[in-house]
Amino acid sequence: LTLCSIPIFASLAPISSKIIVICFFTVFVGIGSLIWGWLVERHNIRYVLGSVALVLALASAALLMVDSSTEAFLASSLFGIAVGGMLVVPPVAAATYFGRRSLGTIRGFTESFVSLGQAIGAVFSGVVFEVTGSYTAAFLCFLVLGLLTVFLILFIKPQVKVYPFSRLNYSPTDVDR
Repeated sequence: LTLCSIPIFASLAPISSKIIVICFFTVFVGIGSLIWGWLVERHNIRYVLGSVALVLALASAALLMVDSSTEAFLASSLFGIAVGGMLVVPPVAAATYFGRRSLGTIRGFTESFVSLGQAIGAVFSGVVFEVTGSYTAAFLCFLVLGLLTVFLILFIKPQVKVYPFSRLNYSPTDVDR
């Protein structure tokens, strides 16, 4: 999505608009990180993670509609907030669901697939653009994948810790809220 947004923003006429749109994105990544960090400490991680996927899907839709500098600023801001969430929420979700003991291994393993997905998305978008002359089909695909992700995240359940010689079997309280 990041790579595809560059040609959209590059189509803006004045160079100052292009620079400001990219700055908006960067500033809103920081703002989004703070917002998502605050939310993840106060709400069920599953719903916060689903919200990040939803905002990312909405950012895909917003990027489809960019026809002016103002729309580019809004889409860039929304996309920045979503990216801020992608930087903050998944590591917290991994720690919440799997604990911190193997967090490095789990994050290393999952980030390999994130990188693979980004590479596939970039190539896919390029092929779509070459065939159709537009990123519209690619952005629609990203929108659908984002909405599907929201749906799947709602079914994630925390692991239950079982203590064989205890009556205390529980799920982490911060996940069950």
